[in-house]
Amino acid sequence: MKSNLLLVLVFSVFTSTLFAAEGDTIRVQSHQETHWNWYGNWFDTTSFPTAGEYRRIIMYYTLGCPSGGCSEWDYTTKIEVEDPIDDSTSRWVELTRIITPYAGNKGSNWKFVYEIDVTDYAPILKGERRVRAHYSGYQDGFTVSIDFDFIEGTPPREVLEVTTLYDGTFRYGFANDPIENYLVPKDIAMHPELGSAKFRMVASGHSFGGNENCAEFCRKWYRLNINGNNAIQQDVWRDDCGSNPLEAQTGTWIYNRAGWCPGTETERYDNNISAFVAAGEVAEFDVDWQSYNYNGGAGFDPQYIIEATIFQYADWNFAVDAAISDVISPSKKDQYWDKNPVCNNPEIVVENTGSEVITYVKFEYWVEGSPEIIRHTHQGVIAPGRSKTIVLPAYDKWLFGEKTENKFHVQIVGVNNTDDQYEGNNHFVSTFDDTPVYPSEFIIGFNNNGGGSETKYRVEDERGNVVFERTNAVSNTNYLDTVNCEPGCYTMFIEDSDCDGLRFFANNDGNGRIWLHSANEGSFFPPLYQFEDEFGCDAQLSFTVGYKMGDEETMEYPTGVSEWNDGSNMVAYPNPSAGNVTIAIQGEIESGGELIIYNQMGQVIQRMQLVDLEEIQISGLAMGNYIAQYRTDSKFKTVKFTVAN
Repeated sequence: MKSNLLLVLVFSVFTSTLFAAEGDTIRVQSHQETHWNWYGNWFDTTSFPTAGEYRRIIMYYTLGCPSGGCSEWDYTTKIEVEDPIDDSTSRWVELTRIITPYAGNKGSNWKFVYEIDVTDYAPILKGERRVRAHYSGYQDGFTVSIDFDFIEGTPPREVLEVTTLYDGTFRYGFANDPIENYLVPKDIAMHPELGSAKFRMVASGHSFGGNENCAEFCRKWYRLNINGNNAIQQDVWRDDCGSNPLEAQTGTWIYNRAGWCPGTETERYDNNISAFVAAGEVAEFDVDWQSYNYNGGAGFDPQYIIEATIFQYADWNFAVDAAISDVISPSKKDQYWDKNPVCNNPEIVVENTGSEVITYVKFEYWVEGSPEIIRHTHQGVIAPGRSKTIVLPAYDKWLFGEKTENKFHVQIVGVNNTDDQYEGNNHFVSTFDDTPVYPSEFIIGFNNNGGGSETKYRVEDERGNVVFERTNAVSNTNYLDTVNCEPGCYTMFIEDSDCDGLRFFANNDGNGRIWLHSANEGSFFPPLYQFEDEFGCDAQLSFTVGYKMGDEETMEYPTGVSEWNDGSNMVAYPNPSAGNVTIAIQGEIESGGELIIYNQMGQVIQRMQLVDLEEIQISGLAMGNYIAQYRTDSKFKTVKFTVAN
């Protein structure tokens, strides 16, 4: 079936590949292994493309350790680009703000790559510009490398203006010098060709120890008013720090914070403000911060680092356009390592890059070398300019069976029951690692800490059925739970209700662990797998039983049932069909069995008892891949077929 797909050029982008049918990907390098050894700024003169049209611009921020290892503290870092205003003045525009992890346990070979979309800054990323890498640390330190990929093609919409509304570090909670003195109303002229607009707030709170632990550990909101009308109210808060992929840091990494977590990019709060502004007119913008009175006692003055930006765009270039912007799994990206590897059910990010609301998206997906292309239609609303994470169903061995290379492909083939108007952003490829293979019977060795039933775990098959779970435990007690699995793909999920795992230096729960062991005699040690004890809120591990990824794709059948190998044949025609297909069995074969039709997700669509073996007409099937299986008590025969439309 793959021969029917359009051939496209492949361009490597770190561990993932993007298809840019209209041109190459241009790699631009800025800082390379820059050593941040103390507070300060490091500059690099970078040559960005001076011409061309780019559908996407991706920045790669690679954090590493110098020869003596990384810093044990969380420090603010910024990557900014200089934008000349006139011959004598310029502004610095922040592309990203990343707070370093507590990395005192990382060695000189450690690196972590952050992938950041900076397409909105296209008007600034042109020609020769100075790039500034700022490090706020008072300790040595980290290394940083900055690279950009300019992916040729038509952008969703042209960026007309990038306007900085506020930029700086502002004290918070001082009655004699309130933050409102700096977040003052500003008049911004809207471009005469304005089609839409977006407001972005990047705010990180710092300092603690005073009342309410502001501004690092207090949850406060800001409000954006446009022409006196309340357009946005947003809490500046991250409530997912304990699920940080950079787990087991040497500090309080699990604590939720104001707009950031140690080791992550500061949150971008993006909001569509098109309804509040008009082309060619002047709009007044004013940000208010939630009231707070500081009473003293913090390590330093509570403050917010703020970068507030207004993006003005021309009209959308397409009405109906969906883009695959990322693959979360299967993937080898550092940002998603905690969700990988997987053995089924890929997870992708889809963005609406057109002017119309999306309600249906049709996908095709496969793995390099596998003979099967799986099709799926997602139903759900995606507003223009918004993204959505989607899980693509893929069960049994259909997706990875007979793969020749660890490359996962996903492609959009239709949107809203019509053609997608731009194909350049429809195809994405990720590379991945295989999951481990475990025995059908294994033991979960759980040494609980003093947290009682905080820690729970379960094992699910690829359809979400729970095959084993533990929901209760006694403090400081050891458990050996035996799990039995039929051949298939499984994932073990661990959750901790207090988000402090089985080890964390700043609590009184003590230490625990979860290891997986073989149940085979004499094979208990070494363990099959050792979960990180300091996993924060959650951890997961996918694995297969009974086969390894890439084995020939066959349905798994009960023990004692084998395929007829007597020269008989089972056929389906026409194949592919338009929805009506005939199933026929040729040769001598036992009658009185059952015919079962499975869809591409392994679900039973139809089943019927056959008194004789005459041709069977099957109709009313939706587009997709199917398996027809005729079986008796001891034998089976199988044929695959496809409904194309």
